Amino acid sequence: MGLYWRTVRIFNEWKFTRTELFQLTLLRALEWMSWPAFLLLPVVPVLYAFVQPYFVWPGLVLLNVLWRPLRTKWINIEWATFGSYLGYLRWFTIPFMTGYFLWHKRWWLSLLCPFTSRLVGLAGYFTRSTDDLAEIQSRFLLMTRFMEEKTEMEKLCEPLEKITLELQELAAKNKNK
Repeated sequence: MGLYWRTVRIFNEWKFTRTELFQLTLLRALEWMSWPAFLLLPVVPVLYAFVQPYFVWPGLVLLNVLWRPLRTKWINIEWATFGSYLGYLRWFTIPFMTGYFLWHKRWWLSLLCPFTSRLVGLAGYFTRSTDDLAEIQSRFLLMTRFMEEKTEMEKLCEPLEKITLELQELAAKNKNK
């Protein structure tokens, strides 16, 4: 629970504009759509040293397929933010493993390593859906309290909405008589 409030506080303290907050939650939602692939981004080049890449990629796609039914049932902006920070480790592991493969004269893997980020994105591409993306982003926006703010027009329209609902209820009662 503490991590949740820290994330919400960070998002609100940075004083994002509506557009910036919308873009930030869109990025987190895109990462959440293929979260297993995104989390394993720094690990995949290291896996090349132990497992052949033609075993790594189907496993990554399988993880994303298994993640698909869970990604809208369990949405957590703190974990998505943590995943984005973990994703930065790829800037250390990819060059290191490229050098390692060059040192050990494994040329094919040294050529594959720099393209790992793009290939992992492709692995997540197969399980994406725009409906899920919209739902995830809207729930992230709710978690950052973006959706709770009402504009002046919405505040002015609230009494009108109540009156409209009351009139609809009265019309439904009169129709039943």
